[in-house]
Amino acid sequence: MDSANILAITGGGMMGRFSTQVLEGLEDARRQAIGLNGEPGLLDCFDVMAGTSAGALCVAGLLARKPANELSRLFEDKGKAIFRSGKWATVRQFFRAKNDAAPLKSAIEEVIGDLYAKRLGEIEKTVVFPTFNESKGTPVILTNENPEHHNIKLGDAVMASAAAPTYFPAHRINGETGDRYIDGGIYANAPDIAAITIAMKKWHRLTLDRIYLLSIGTTNHAASPYDSNHRGNIGVWGWAAKPMARLLHVAMRGQVDHSTRLLTQLPLAMFCRIERELESDGDVSFALDNTDPKTMAALVDAGTEAVKKCLVGTNSDLRLVLARGK
Repeated sequence: MDSANILAITGGGMMGRFSTQVLEGLEDARRQAIGLNGEPGLLDCFDVMAGTSAGALCVAGLLARKPANELSRLFEDKGKAIFRSGKWATVRQFFRAKNDAAPLKSAIEEVIGDLYAKRLGEIEKTVVFPTFNESKGTPVILTNENPEHHNIKLGDAVMASAAAPTYFPAHRINGETGDRYIDGGIYANAPDIAAITIAMKKWHRLTLDRIYLLSIGTTNHAASPYDSNHRGNIGVWGWAAKPMARLLHVAMRGQVDHSTRLLTQLPLAMFCRIERELESDGDVSFALDNTDPKTMAALVDAGTEAVKKCLVGTNSDLRLVLARGK
């Protein structure tokens, strides 16, 4: 392998609606690049596809050759069923997972169909799904490049990668006797570096300057809820409930920013990060589980503008990636 194209999609719950809007824009650009009016999809553009949490769901959808607008509809149509809201849901989150896993599982099954039960070892495309073995306290990168993972179902890998602590129950990959797995976002919310590592391990002669990395975010939105006069002496309650699970959100944001800054220092052939900085206001509040239509509309607008900005001008490397298979 002389060069490799990598797609890496960050996690973020309902913020993944930004990611799917970006994917829609990229599909439009691919149609223009290869001169088709149909649904060419993005699967054939990449050698490695990595996703964490909501990003894992997006990767699974692309593996199933679902057009990006179907992934967008999944977030819009199933979001309220997947993520509970209201006072009692908030109270519940202090004692157990806020949401049941069944609606999430049903949504994943709906979008990827028979692929849910397909084993990772049966998937031709190299895939990467960060998760965390909560039973053993160890990070795990689920990938078909590891023979130990070949018998794991694709659906189980996505569920394991998406089981955000306090939001969903931990997922058992091998039934009721298996270890418990939680969201890979606690250490690799941006799976980019994991994907690069696995690509270079698979193709030993591959060098950084021959890697084309397209990285899609879920927007940045982790500013402190406290004003500048606050002393910062915050206890368990403050970190857990203002807003809910804030420490998790801060950790995820920190990992993404750290990863992105490291990647800009690497001599990659291309590093294109599609992201937007957003701020909540009186009408719109950005959160992992916010399904409000105004928030969804803001994410759609942000995704549309972000991908346009990335494609404008002479970003020839990205256009070449999108034109693969012409």
